Amino acid sequence: NGVDTKINPDSVSQGYRPKIVIRNVVSYGFVEGYINNRSAMNIKENIDCTLENVVVFNNEIGYRLRGPGSRGGAKVTMINCVGFNNDKTFRLEDGIENLSIYNSTFNNNGGDYIQNAGGGPDNSTLDMRNCLFVDEKPSIADHSSNLVANASYFVDIANHDYHLVSNSPAINAGVDIAIVTTDFEGNPRFAGSYDAG
Repeated sequence: NGVDTKINPDSVSQGYRPKIVIRNVVSYGFVEGYINNRSAMNIKENIDCTLENVVVFNNEIGYRLRGPGSRGGAKVTMINCVGFNNDKTFRLEDGIENLSIYNSTFNNNGGDYIQNAGGGPDNSTLDMRNCLFVDEKPSIADHSSNLVANASYFVDIANHDYHLVSNSPAINAGVDIAIVTTDFEGNPRFAGSYDAG
């Protein structure tokens, strides 16, 4: 895996939850091989993780996000992330709780957007808003600010340039999210003018 979070088992009994921020990272090439479920981001155990401006592509699994186990479950917030050409964009496991995915763009190119395992996500705490999905939208992306996109939304989808063209229907189509203050390039997102993706 590109990133694989683990914590010391003693930390669980002490109520310790480590925090990690992964920002401005590109991760690719974690494909089927000597272990099952190879992923760019394997976020698990009792950790509080923020993924911001993370791009994953050409992986067996882009984002493997895992819920409660013997060492607790991850809390994950994703902002301005991109995933394309992954066999599975997300593998959501074991009732992962407190999963927030904001202003991100995903293109499965024939792969699966979501693979649920061991209970999938805890839908009562899942918050996915302002996301773009090329060609189809998974059922868990049911908020009205999550949109189905096509090539006309983007500068050059064939070469994976997911910047929005000036007349894209995703411009100003999102809802305000207080913790999302900038876009992928670091430009401010202003209240009332949030783009999707």
